[in-house]
Amino acid sequence: CRCVMAARAPNLQTDKRKSKNKNNKKNKTQFLSWLAEHNISHDHTAIATFPSGRGIQATRDIKPGEVVFSIPRTIFMSTVTASNSILKRVLDEIKLSVDDQLALHLMVERANPNSYWKPFLNMIPQEYSQSIFFNTEEMHELEGSNLHLLTEKLKHQIKVDYNHIFPKLFLEFPEVFTSETDFSMAQYKWALATIWSRAFDLTINGQKQRVLVPFADLFNHAFNVIETHAFDDKKDALICRTTSSFKKEDQIYINYGPFPNHKLLRLYGFTLENNPHDSVDLWAPMSPDAPEYTIKLAALANQGIQNDQSFQLRKGRPPMALLGALRIQRYEGSPQHIEQAFHRAVSTESELEILYALIDALRTMLAKYATSTAHDHQLIKTCHSTSKKDWILILRFTEKEILEDNIMMLEAMKDAILTAVIKD
Repeated sequence: CRCVMAARAPNLQTDKRKSKNKNNKKNKTQFLSWLAEHNISHDHTAIATFPSGRGIQATRDIKPGEVVFSIPRTIFMSTVTASNSILKRVLDEIKLSVDDQLALHLMVERANPNSYWKPFLNMIPQEYSQSIFFNTEEMHELEGSNLHLLTEKLKHQIKVDYNHIFPKLFLEFPEVFTSETDFSMAQYKWALATIWSRAFDLTINGQKQRVLVPFADLFNHAFNVIETHAFDDKKDALICRTTSSFKKEDQIYINYGPFPNHKLLRLYGFTLENNPHDSVDLWAPMSPDAPEYTIKLAALANQGIQNDQSFQLRKGRPPMALLGALRIQRYEGSPQHIEQAFHRAVSTESELEILYALIDALRTMLAKYATSTAHDHQLIKTCHSTSKKDWILILRFTEKEILEDNIMMLEAMKDAILTAVIKD
């Protein structure tokens, strides 16, 4: 009888994590060496890992007015560098959007082991958390939000665009697009997500350009940070100065813009609690069959409102522009006084009709969410803002708060009118 000891099964997850950490360290070292080769100094900053993920850390105190980074145009990726690459003939012969030109540029360079930008490309995340990457369960969690429908449309459009562009590229430019694996739909989505979350829109020598800027793309977003970044034509570089102060070992943030959570999740792959720029979009287009349709369109345009635009509902701010637009849409008086309707109620009856209709519309929107406000209120207490599920929860919860707050404000306006009517 022979005794055989069972071999201990390897911890594949641990081995995989160790390998990933080793690669990350190697990529970081190569990237820093690449920056040094291009004389890009970052003595007061370092690439670091925080609980929320990778970012930039201050290695000393940074005072307001200091330059946070200065990145020369020579290392940017843009439609200009794409046109000067192996893609020149492709871009000369096929008309593509700026994002698609950059996407092809990223995919081609990523597939090239000798790419000039290889150290930069190795630092770009291999996976993203934008809503186009949500699985079926995550999309279900998103139900009720406008982002659910928008994400479905984006996913569909990406498929349509891929099937329109790439078969032609494989057929007409086989010397460039040599492998369908390197230029798959998954790679196309990755490239688009990279552009949406990491590109800068700059004015360079009077021309607007969308560019990828190595190192600058590593800074995370904070809505309370005030900084200015712009391209300096004389220095031929993107320069960022902060008006905020940072202590040594603080994470240094930049401000991506005054974006609501639904836009942050769609483009960047995260949401923020207590986001002061958060909003819920509401569309209220006027029917072409409405009386005096053309005159009303002109009246709305004079107020800076387009018929197909959305209105941003915000917490603590009555939707006055929306109310004004609805008054014009329902106006039945003399055309010469139509614009006056934007600023005040046409009649008590009409104003109440608008308020009742709007309250019902917001309640309908609120009822479409997959979970109740009470359910989300309990979940939000243990939310850590570190996963897609957390970010969806924050989006859902804050949107419901906005809708409920707007319903309360509209109810108060309605009750005030009814009270005045009773007194009269």
